[in-house]
Amino acid sequence: MEQEGISPIMATILLVGVAIVAFVFVFVWSKGFSQESILKFNGPIENSCLNISFDAGISENSQEIYINNLGKVPIYGFSIDMVSGGKSYLRFVRPADGNIYAGESDTLVIDLSNSEKANITPVLLGQGQVSGSSIMHPCNGQARALK
Repeated sequence: MEQEGISPIMATILLVGVAIVAFVFVFVWSKGFSQESILKFNGPIENSCLNISFDAGISENSQEIYINNLGKVPIYGFSIDMVSGGKSYLRFVRPADGNIYAGESDTLVIDLSNSEKANITPVLLGQGQVSGSSIMHPCNGQARALK
């Protein structure tokens, strides 16, 4: 009984094909580890975060947050981290009429009456350096406590 395997040429072609598929898989998987650079005003968005300055206060009934942009950069929105009953909740809030530009004030509607603690972090909108798409970036270094 004579048994035949595949020819050396077919084995080489299969081996190269498997290697290419493995390379593509590893390449796509590893792209998830790198983060696209975000730009604002043609520079890293982190530089714009350094130019943020704002005042924030809560209304008497804890239903609104008053914002005054004292910095040089328009603020796209705010990330609000609330602690209530030992649990942490994160909400993103934007002004109804868009950005809060330098020197402007606005009011954010959010119920903080049940929260024991609340922190506010400004969020800027930048552009991906490679994709060109709009990307939100929280400026964590500018966060402050509301409650």
